[in-house]
Amino acid sequence: MGIKILQLFTKSLTIFGILILLVSAGIYGLLKSNWNLFDTEALNDLPSGYVGVTPTPEVAPTPVTIQTAVESIYNENLSYVSSDNVIVPEVSYFERVVDKLVRSWNGSEEVEIRLSIKDFTDEDLSLYREGLVDSEAICKIPESLQPRFLTPESQNAVSKTMQSARNEYLLYLKAREVNQAYISELESNTIDSEDTRLAYTTTLVPSDCLSYTDFIRDERNDVINNDFSKLRIVLTAQDVAYTSSTISQSKILATDNLETTRDIAVRLIIYKQMTFGLERAVDTVNAPDKNKKDRDSYQNATKSMRNIGIKHSLSWGGVLYDKSQNAELILRMQSNMIGNEILQSVYKFSDVQKEIFNDFFIERFLNSGQKLVDSVNNFNKAFPKYPIMNLETKLVSDFIAKQSLDDVNKRAILLMNSSLDFLANNIADKTILTSDEMKELWEYLR
Repeated sequence: MGIKILQLFTKSLTIFGILILLVSAGIYGLLKSNWNLFDTEALNDLPSGYVGVTPTPEVAPTPVTIQTAVESIYNENLSYVSSDNVIVPEVSYFERVVDKLVRSWNGSEEVEIRLSIKDFTDEDLSLYREGLVDSEAICKIPESLQPRFLTPESQNAVSKTMQSARNEYLLYLKAREVNQAYISELESNTIDSEDTRLAYTTTLVPSDCLSYTDFIRDERNDVINNDFSKLRIVLTAQDVAYTSSTISQSKILATDNLETTRDIAVRLIIYKQMTFGLERAVDTVNAPDKNKKDRDSYQNATKSMRNIGIKHSLSWGGVLYDKSQNAELILRMQSNMIGNEILQSVYKFSDVQKEIFNDFFIERFLNSGQKLVDSVNNFNKAFPKYPIMNLETKLVSDFIAKQSLDDVNKRAILLMNSSLDFLANNIADKTILTSDEMKELWEYLR
């Protein structure tokens, strides 16, 4: 996105541009990013040009049981009513844009996209504004809840839960009979037990409130010793608070308990971020010695988790885009699925709690996931030579920069438009791996 164009919207991307990371995870979702781990080069040998398919909802393989000190939340006496599909603002925006472009543009970079704010209904704009409000709320912690997340006591409690979650994750891998070489690599190198590998930050930065996994960096932000085999996980207080709130909203607990929902939130985030560590550990173990510390160690690895789930791959506009975006799509889907599975096992969910959780966090978003896939395919069919990954920038210059919008609508449209840069992650958060794919994944890790 050009700097000159961005300067037209001084507020819009100073704070809210970064928040698209939240939108890309679904404004109502829990599933977080690890942007720094993905290379922008060609990532591996995934086939390009696939047409992805969102599977019919299925229940993942029955989680194995592990013995932990975590107090069970098992409860059979809960009522389950299936939720309506969620209308996701950024999905609605993408559908509307693609529909308009298919009817009015020829797919040439030299030809201006003739899109106007008048092409969006009042209902559309209202939905986008709601998305903007929600995205802002994600990065705030209500004053009444701040003691639960920001005090030294709460910081110490969260840090202990993070370490416990790491150990529980490793125990679960052993129970799943994952190759011991992968577990050892993850445990002793990729994300070892040093306190610095699991950090909890209570600094409330509005534009930087997502938890993330990154390489080990020095004060200049350089990767220490160019060793890309080592990772650290950073949890933010805002992320934990928001995730805790959604756990409460899901009604998997009979009564609200702030400490319990906070601990569940911490574990869910850690389990998913640890899966990015597992993916790195598998690449490291299977790479030649000379390549184990490389950023792109997977390119020389004999096995990589990137090779499981390739049927979900999509066309993104060329080999480099295809491979990088499909790697993000597949690895994030795996992170989501494994994280959810371990959480349900550790807390010993009853069958009805599993139904409630899966409905609230997964199934009500699947329709939106399919709409995203359909829109990507429709765009590629209409414009086979135009990279969809270039669309966000072109829409800013040809469409958004030329509209007379009040501040709120301007920020809302910018936020929706920015989601086009993160379509792969957005699709991953609204798609599942089937039962057979999960069985294949666990078998692959043995």
